[in-house]
Amino acid sequence: MVNIVNGTDVTFNNFLFDETRFRAQFSNYVFSNNRAITKSMITWWAYTFANQPLLSLENTFDIEHIFPRNRQQKENSLKNPYSLEMLGNKSLLERRINIRASDYCFVDKTKYYMGAKLPKDRKKAQTLPN
Repeated sequence: MVNIVNGTDVTFNNFLFDETRFRAQFSNYVFSNNRAITKSMITWWAYTFANQPLLSLENTFDIEHIFPRNRQQKENSLKNPYSLEMLGNKSLLERRINIRASDYCFVDKTKYYMGAKLPKDRKKAQTLPN
């Protein structure tokens, strides 16, 4: 602030980020659902798309794992289990929808979100009819 008031150039040379270090820290950061930054980053990303309508403030939104954590615990099918907590595996979803389809595979979740009815017996449901 003193430099700005005195008309001296402000360069922040002592505070510049080292790009390699920043990328490593960002890559190793765990975006768990209990961190406020996780929901903020997903919301920011959604609004980078011009056609994204404003979300209603009347709804409560949760972070949805596209590939569910419970499915990974049961099947252990991911090559890299850390992928579960990456931002690319998360989306904002209305709480009432998230609760109903939480542990289904992505193909079934997509059908459900589009209006299909899910079978009552979750354990036997492999995929929904097309």
